[in-house]
Amino acid sequence: MKDIARTFLPSVALASRHSLDLVSLFLRRPHDQIVYYNLLFSIAIATEPKVILELGTGPGTSSRAFIRALQYWSAFRNTGDTVLHTCDINPNLGQRLRKFGGLVRIHTMTTDELALQWKERPTAVDLLYIDAGHSHEQSLRDFTNFSPFVIPRGLILMHDTHPLTERHEAPSFSGGVWKTAQVIKREYGKDFEISTIPALCGVSVIRKAGGKYF
Repeated sequence: MKDIARTFLPSVALASRHSLDLVSLFLRRPHDQIVYYNLLFSIAIATEPKVILELGTGPGTSSRAFIRALQYWSAFRNTGDTVLHTCDINPNLGQRLRKFGGLVRIHTMTTDELALQWKERPTAVDLLYIDAGHSHEQSLRDFTNFSPFVIPRGLILMHDTHPLTERHEAPSFSGGVWKTAQVIKREYGKDFEISTIPALCGVSVIRKAGGKYF
């Protein structure tokens, strides 16, 4: 009974929050944002993360998906050591996340600036999300700067790796991030495995080696 009680309340709370998020997204953007939220939410739940690092807060869809996963696992484990670090140069984007208190740490700076701070005070990352700059150069730099901090068997999610059309290769859309996915596959294959979901402008799931089965 204790085990049932320990899992029941976090599960009910998660279901309620998830449902409210879906309603909110439906009222604003009824299709793609719901699909994207559910994809990130499902991956985050499955990784059982304590620390998520989000590069590119954006409109907050990804942030909300990650927060729900952290809320669930924090309640399930009954610990307060879960946190979402989110980084964006726009100071307004993180304001809506302040209501989540210590669960979210907002970094208003470039990802390059955050990388310098992260190296000075290293923190292990369970799940890294890369969706800040859309150039090949910036996305590759974000990968090389932060992937060393991802734990063995940890995950990296990279958005915009499969543009819908050649027109979407423009910087205002997906840019050149698809080139970064190819570089990771070609040059980092011994340490990372990568698979790209060819929807929502492309979401690549990158797993770091470190276990018996890779």
